[in-house]
Amino acid sequence: MLRLLTMAALLAASAPTMAAERVARVDRETFACKSWAGWREYSQASLTARGARANPHCPIRISAGARVTIIDGDAGSGAAEVEWRGRRWFVDAARVE
Repeated sequence: MLRLLTMAALLAASAPTMAAERVARVDRETFACKSWAGWREYSQASLTARGARANPHCPIRISAGARVTIIDGDAGSGAAEVEWRGRRWFVDAARVE
C-alpha cells in the first residue's frame, strides 16, 4: 500500500501543469503558420530580397486588433503559439501584445 501511495505521489508531482492561457491582441498584421517549421521557413524567406510569399504552410494573415489566446508565448526563435478562431497557429511573438 505504501509503495502504491509513493508511486501516485511521484506521478502527481512529475505531471506537467497547464499554464494559464491569456488573451492578447495582435498589434500589427502578422502571418500565421500551421507549424513551427513553416513559421521558421517563412521568417527566413522574409529576410531575402524577394521576400516571403503566402504558401500552404502559412496560408493566412491575422489582422491588427484581432484577439488571440496565447498558448505558448515563447515557442522558440521568436515564435508564439496562439489559438485564433478555434485553430492553433504560429505567429511572430513580437506582434502579439
